[in-house]
Amino acid sequence: MKQKQFKISTIALALIVVLSIGFFSACEEKEDSQNSLKEYPITEISINIGTDVFKDLLNDSQVYVVNTQEEYEALLGSCLNNLPQIDFSRHSFVVVWSETGCVLDKSVEFFTNSTSSYNLKINLHLGDCTAVDIWYTAFYTNFKINDNAIINLDVNKYY
Repeated sequence: MKQKQFKISTIALALIVVLSIGFFSACEEKEDSQNSLKEYPITEISINIGTDVFKDLLNDSQVYVVNTQEEYEALLGSCLNNLPQIDFSRHSFVVVWSETGCVLDKSVEFFTNSTSSYNLKINLHLGDCTAVDIWYTAFYTNFKINDNAIINLDVNKYY
C-alpha cells in the first residue's frame, strides 16, 4: 500500500513541476511580446479652433495621418489661419476626435511592434456628469509614418 501512495505522490509532484514550468514559460512569452512594443515619443499640439469644428471636417474616431504640408492645409487650413508649423521632411501629423462624457484628463501613447502597424492609445479620465464633450488629440511624431501604415485606435475610458 505504501508503494502505491509513493507512486501517486511522485506522479502528482511530477505533474505539478510540469504544469509550473508551462505556466512560467507562458508568462515569459507574454512579457517578451509586451516588451517588443516600442513606444514612440510624440509632441502634442493645440489646435486653436472650437472642438465642434471637428464634426464638420473629420469623421468621428477616424485617425488621420498627414505627411505633407499640402495634405495638412487641405485637412485643417479651411478653419485655421495659423496652422502650427511642422517639418514634414522629418515628422508626420496625426489627429483624431470623438465624443464622450465629461473629460477631466487625457493621456496619449503611441507605440508599435512592426514598421507598418501602430497603436494609438488614448486614456480618458471621465467625470460624473451628463454633458457630452468633444475631445481630440493632435500631435506630430519624431519620425515619418509610412503612408500605408495601419493605425489602431484604442480609447480607454475610466472614472
